[in-house]
Amino acid sequence: RLRGPRVFRKNVREVGPDARAGGLVAVRDGDGEHLGWALFHPHSQIALRLLSRTEEAPGPEALAARAQAAAQRRLTDPSIPDEVCRVIHGEADGFPGLLVDRYGPILAAEAHSLGSVQLFRSIIPALHEALGTEHFQIVFDERSARAEGERPGTKRSDGAPPFLRIEEGGVRYELDFARGHKTGFFCDQRENRAAFAALAAGKRVLDVCSYTGGFALSAAFGGAEEVLAVDLDEDAIAQGKRNANLNGAAVARRTKFVHADAFSYLRQLQRNEREFDLIVVDPPKFVPNRRAWDE
Repeated sequence: RLRGPRVFRKNVREVGPDARAGGLVAVRDGDGEHLGWALFHPHSQIALRLLSRTEEAPGPEALAARAQAAAQRRLTDPSIPDEVCRVIHGEADGFPGLLVDRYGPILAAEAHSLGSVQLFRSIIPALHEALGTEHFQIVFDERSARAEGERPGTKRSDGAPPFLRIEEGGVRYELDFARGHKTGFFCDQRENRAAFAALAAGKRVLDVCSYTGGFALSAAFGGAEEVLAVDLDEDAIAQGKRNANLNGAAVARRTKFVHADAFSYLRQLQRNEREFDLIVVDPPKFVPNRRAWDE
């Protein structure tokens, strides 16, 4: 039986001759009973990403309706800002391996499989209609592409702006879609940034692996006495400084961005006996798979 939305390659017994990388295939058990429809890739460890458990294959109209339903869930939730939000969150919204964020007029997507890239292309018109957006960008990142033996890449609509300014909780940010990670901004951390800012008034704050300053600037805007943000990505640090300046002289004065390796810099802070009242640590993934854990 299908115990979840994914089937690993080692559990696939037989592949039909018409199955294509990134394509839609019918999934059957060992007795030939139909279990659903999934996106298939022969080279990925995740061979099948379940798209539907229906008898009939989900066609373009069904996928468009599913995408618009996901958008409406966000639009009708008063706790979610319409202009900056996550519209599609992978399997939770019925689109395996696909994340879509909305930044004003732009849909910014991250695909974790070739099939997810094709899914996004098929639902762009439906999302534009539901949200009133005009442009899109989709990133098929190197790690995900390498796992399937495919080529990574970024596709943007004609006329899509390379930069965009947004506001979250009163804090202003500039997004650089060409250099940014994932969809350009971690909008799914909105509630965590707000909670962090609520604790920051009068505090000395350290933001480790700060990226472009989401937590750091939220803390400074929330009244932190001093904020130190550290990241190894030089482009992210430069963008963080620009973001600080967007929020006025007082925020920029209290926020210091440092380009450094977080591990060595933390050891240096310890040697200097620096102390902080509030610390956020948000490093990149250390263990991407079980093999890395064993190593």
